[in-house]
Amino acid sequence: MVRIHFEDDGQDILWWDIDEHGVVQACNMQEWVWKGTQVQMTVSGNEPSKVQPGDRLVCEFKDGRIGIFQHPVEKIELVD
Repeated sequence: MVRIHFEDDGQDILWWDIDEHGVVQACNMQEWVWKGTQVQMTVSGNEPSKVQPGDRLVCEFKDGRIGIFQHPVEKIELVD
């Protein structure tokens, strides 16, 4: 599992834990909103496994919409 930390712009959500398929499994707040969101790629076209700091994520939200998560990635770490 990978934890993606987002730049803190005063938003509630600061990190997502995503599985090997890019699906959000946990987050620091509002899990009912974000759990199940599918990270498809970065705006620059990288696969979810190749996310880098500064990237913005292209996601398919639980309601089927596809969009760009507005908060850039700050860091990535492996978690159990």
